[in-house]
Amino acid sequence: VLLPRPKGFQATLLALRDRISAVYDVSIKYTGEHVPNFWELLSGQIQNPIIVKVKRYPISEIPIGDEAIQSWLIERFIEKDKWLSS
Repeated sequence: VLLPRPKGFQATLLALRDRISAVYDVSIKYTGEHVPNFWELLSGQIQNPIIVKVKRYPISEIPIGDEAIQSWLIERFIEKDKWLSS
């Protein structure tokens, strides 16, 4: 799991807030020991099932401000990390 980048996310959000209606959080969980490479994913050569989880966050529910956005992103990171660990 990559650590969230609050400053980059906030800059993007401020630039696009009037043009988008939601932010999507996409997580991919690999089952089994082998993690497929990019080509295996694209060509369908996956040995074990993968689980894809998509969460939609309406733009109106995403806070504004440095600390608020950082807290919001950290909460999403913790949720994602718990889900991937289960």
